Amino acid sequence: MFTPFITKRLPPIPTSLLYSLSLRLFSAEPKPILGYPLNIQKSSQNKLYPTIIPEYLSYDDFIMQVQMDYTKLDDYHNIKFKTPSGLLYNYWLPAFVNNDHFQRSQQYLFNSISIILNGVEGKEENDFKPNMVLKTLPPILVKTTLNLLKGTIKNDLAGVEAYIQVYILLIRLVRLFPEIQRNIEQEVGDFYTKEDSRERTEDLEEFIIKQGFSSKGIGESDVMNVLLKEYLKRRIREMIKKDENLKGIDKFPGSLESFMKENQLENQLLLANLQSVQWITGRKAEEELLNEDGKKELQGKIEWIKNNVNENWETFIEGLGQKKLVPNENVMREYIENAYKIVSQK
Repeated sequence: MFTPFITKRLPPIPTSLLYSLSLRLFSAEPKPILGYPLNIQKSSQNKLYPTIIPEYLSYDDFIMQVQMDYTKLDDYHNIKFKTPSGLLYNYWLPAFVNNDHFQRSQQYLFNSISIILNGVEGKEENDFKPNMVLKTLPPILVKTTLNLLKGTIKNDLAGVEAYIQVYILLIRLVRLFPEIQRNIEQEVGDFYTKEDSRERTEDLEEFIIKQGFSSKGIGESDVMNVLLKEYLKRRIREMIKKDENLKGIDKFPGSLESFMKENQLENQLLLANLQSVQWITGRKAEEELLNEDGKKELQGKIEWIKNNVNENWETFIEGLGQKKLVPNENVMREYIENAYKIVSQK
């Protein structure tokens, strides 16, 4: 396995230049491998809850941190470092930056993805495999969307750039490994043709990102209608978990406005993920994504969703492209009632 200490050392670069600076400041330096710190929590089922920190950090500087604390290799996940701004991190992921940087950083990227999932133990089964990509990058993207909406990561150009950089990594890796695309097509196809596949889909937000990369896309009204119904069932299920009194009664007791308000952040997250992946995959060149106009456009989309998707059901439905199938309040209420009946009877 490609381990952190067997790469060629790069000439030392002052730490102060490696964090939170424009890439233009690196143009006169020897070619470092740049990336982002990640603070990752893991569940007992090894599900990732990653937070990207939008401060550039070179691989060399990251390894210097590891060399100063060798206990990191014994307890890689739990030993954390601090960025100059005081944020904790325990992993590192290369950025895309540009085509030249991506080519130079591929092995670092493969290694980082493997370490995020499996740690640093040098077993053959821990070596990078393409199927690891969909287990690492979509969770980073979903959590970044959430953090941009909540303000945990500032919705500024640095935060949006980090978000776009991870998206471009996913685009490039899907292009590099055709089996990733095949896996996406299989999963998305099964979701829309098999009810049990929908039930087995653990994270709907991660699925949305995969759907954006599939041949189905996210523009077909009938496809999105299936997604809407599944989403409503999951929201009802979560509401019943919070309030057992909702289970077993004949009719959903709340108003449409109260339902939308209760699920406001989740509704925003669904729309932000949908519109972000649609915007990203709709651009033909990475340069369109990373120029200032591109970053500002995506920043504006996320900010609009944060400020306008609230208890108004119509804004939510229009964002999903479902206005023709859900034309009025009565139909929307019917969708919620049907979801409630299905979930409460199980």
